[in-house]
Formats: sequence, C-alpha cells, structure tokens
Amino acid sequence: KAQKINVMSFSRLCEWFFRLYGGLAGQRLSDGGRAVLMQLAIDSAVDNIEIYKKSAQKGELTELLLSMVSEMKMCAVSPEEMLSFAENTGDEQLIGKAKEISLVLSLYDALVSQSYIDPLDELTKMDEMLKENDFFKDSVIVIDSFSGFTMQEMKIITHMLKKADEVYITFCCDNLSDE
Repeated sequence: KAQKINVMSFSRLCEWFFRLYGGLAGQRLSDGGRAVLMQLAIDSAVDNIEIYKKSAQKGELTELLLSMVSEMKMCAVSPEEMLSFAENTGDEQLIGKAKEISLVLSLYDALVSQSYIDPLDELTKMDEMLKENDFFKDSVIVIDSFSGFTMQEMKIITHMLKKADEVYITFCCDNLSDE
C-alpha cells in the first residue's frame, strides 16, 4: 500500500498532472527570457504610455514589472482584472497607472504565449484543466507542512475538496484557541 503514496509539492503535482493529461509541451521560460520579453513588451508600449515613459526609457521598469507579474500570477489576478479593480476605485491617477501597467503586462503575456511555457502559469493552467477531468477522484489527500497558500494553490485545493474521497489539512498554530 505504501507504493500508492505520493509525496509532492504543488510543482511536482503539476508535473504529474501534465504528464497524464498533456498541455505543457514547449520551451520553458527562464528568468533571462522573462526579462527579454518584458523589455520587448515595454518597448512595444512606450508610445502609448505617459506615466511610466521616463522609467521605461531608462530601463528601470523591467524588473519592477517582472516582480509584479510574478505576484499577480500567484494571486491569480490578470492584467484585465487589475485594471477593472482600479477603474472601480474612481481614482484617476490609479486608473492611469493601471491602464499603462495592464497594457504592458498584456503585451508581455501575448509574447510569452507565442513561444514559451511560463512555469508561473502552470497552476493556473492546471486549475482550468481540472474543471474538465476527475484527476483527484478516488484519492485521499493529506496536505501538511505548508505555512500558507497562494491563490493559485487555493484553487487547486478547491478541486481536491470537491473531487477527492477525503482531504486532510494540518494547520500550524500555537494552541487550539489561536484566532
């Protein structure tokens, strides 16, 4: 029975899932490749941005936007959702910044999708594909040794809770009355 137990991180879970269901054929994007594609996206958008134009021309924007891309993907927020949120605030300066960032990040995503597979997108892609299959059916899942979860991971856990026979999750806390 011990041979049926698989111990894995979310990354390994993705590898296993995509080996079974396909969907990740292609060249994986490296950090260097990300930087090049982000700079290409910025260069493509430079005529349509005002707020970040100076930073874009100095090359200061690339690293900042790469960090933002990573954070947004972990939080499962698209450039369009970020812009929509900003528009709902009514803050014109925030809306202007969000429009420019959304434009650049959308161009970046388009460049990435043409030729590469971004490891930052794997959990999001898995989430979409899990809606169409029974990957966790007949499973008993134990989630242990995590101090927290990203939104992408939470979406995968939601599929586990819906499809698996049993799901056990351990929580770290000092005592049982820890709010």
